[in-house]
Amino acid sequence: MNARASISKLPNSPLQEVIFEMLLNQEVDANGNPTGESFDLAQGIFDKKVSKDFKHRVTIPSPLNFKIFPWIKHQYWTSKDQWPVVQIGPGILTINDTEVTYEWHTFYSLILQTGKRLAESYEKKLDIKKLALRYINAIALEDADAEQKLNFINTNFRIHFTNDFSIKGATLLGLNNNQTYELNDGSLVNLSLTDGESKENKPAIIWQIQVARSGVRTPEEIAEWLKLAHSIASNLFKDTLSPKFYESFK
Repeated sequence: MNARASISKLPNSPLQEVIFEMLLNQEVDANGNPTGESFDLAQGIFDKKVSKDFKHRVTIPSPLNFKIFPWIKHQYWTSKDQWPVVQIGPGILTINDTEVTYEWHTFYSLILQTGKRLAESYEKKLDIKKLALRYINAIALEDADAEQKLNFINTNFRIHFTNDFSIKGATLLGLNNNQTYELNDGSLVNLSLTDGESKENKPAIIWQIQVARSGVRTPEEIAEWLKLAHSIASNLFKDTLSPKFYESFK
């Protein structure tokens, strides 16, 4: 399946955020100690490469006397508070977008372009640890308690929660279902279904789909894996919903 083969975005999509993440292996110096020296050199080059497309940069202060790896150090916004946003730091690159501006083919192209720019900014070949593509969706339910959310899931999802027990005097307060699958190529697919809050801070059903894989190295491998990950996530999104519920997003 090519990058345009499936629906780019449903007209009434419940998408809250889509995140691409590239994690790098920890860099060490000649003595085997963790270091971020290569990133510090690469960041200036990367900054020049993206400045024509991303006009607003935010630098996040490093934690005092505490080293974190990986951690995000710089954010590049399309303009102030406007998505998508590219984030980089020692050992990490993420690209984030929201339902308002997300279209798969443009997001896909942005990933490939940004990955190329990052690779060109380092003197050495990127030592990629893992890639991940994650979709966060939410449906707001006004004034719904946990039992009503449970009924909503059982009605609208092809996932059914049934307890053949009860706890005397107890009230259900939260829901959390997490499933992980391994594909033939070694990719891991995670499906998470919980209750929580939407981006408008309303009670909601939150479901996330993430596809991740280690061992992807070359630009060609990354491009092909992204197509697969998007196809898997798109199909799983549709397959987990009742036909009527899915149609409501069209």
